[in-house]
Amino acid sequence: MAEPSKEWTASALQHHDGPGDAPADDTNKRAGILHMPTVRRLGKQKKGSTSPMDWGMPGELTKEEVDVFMKFREIVEQRGGEFRNTIYSFSEEEGEAYTLCRWLRARKFKLNDVVAMIEEATEVRKEARLKDFYPDPIEALGADPSIYLALYPQCYSGVAKTGAPVFWSKPGVLNVDGMECITSLDGILKYHWYVMMHDYANRLRSQKVKDPEFNRFECVAVMDLDHLTTAQVSQRALNIIKTQTAIDSVCFPETMQKNAYH
Repeated sequence: MAEPSKEWTASALQHHDGPGDAPADDTNKRAGILHMPTVRRLGKQKKGSTSPMDWGMPGELTKEEVDVFMKFREIVEQRGGEFRNTIYSFSEEEGEAYTLCRWLRARKFKLNDVVAMIEEATEVRKEARLKDFYPDPIEALGADPSIYLALYPQCYSGVAKTGAPVFWSKPGVLNVDGMECITSLDGILKYHWYVMMHDYANRLRSQKVKDPEFNRFECVAVMDLDHLTTAQVSQRALNIIKTQTAIDSVCFPETMQKNAYH
């Protein structure tokens, strides 16, 4: 069972330049929401500029971003249903502030653009949701995933020092002819839903259980570009990549923590 939601005040969300500006704990309870006894104090309590890695994160927001966050939170609670389910695709364990900020960062805290993105994502995932995002990878792909991974090595394995799952990919050895023999673009699409909503999501939740302070539901991607040539970047290969990224860009925004290329 997920722990009760921690309520965030505007002060706790905002960046603070000095110790005297740090927010004090309070309950700030709202009807219909579960609360911890106190608000987490994540306002910055030392002088210095915000690290680029923390821009748009809880505790580092500008006053204007906090205002947008509060309006967005109200919209999410009012609309509920599949609109809310789309936002919390990795479940409640991610935490309200981190989840909402992740979506807000994807559209630079432009509220109307964020709402439009979520509505689009809700429609994109509609068919897959009715199939529970294809929990059987063999059925989704139409082949044993081990064969698929041999033809296109890419998978999640292990965690980085930050606790983020590590995604490994070797596009230089993508065998398009072999892929077309075992599956189709539709099968790749279904399998990708399985990976994101079952494999990747389970890894995030598992890490949260191991480390309750793990809040940034992101991954570290390691791209091995060995053997990659322009000849391999064919339209067929690009179609496979586009099929996957089209889902990620709208349904799983801001989930890339770092990229490493080899």
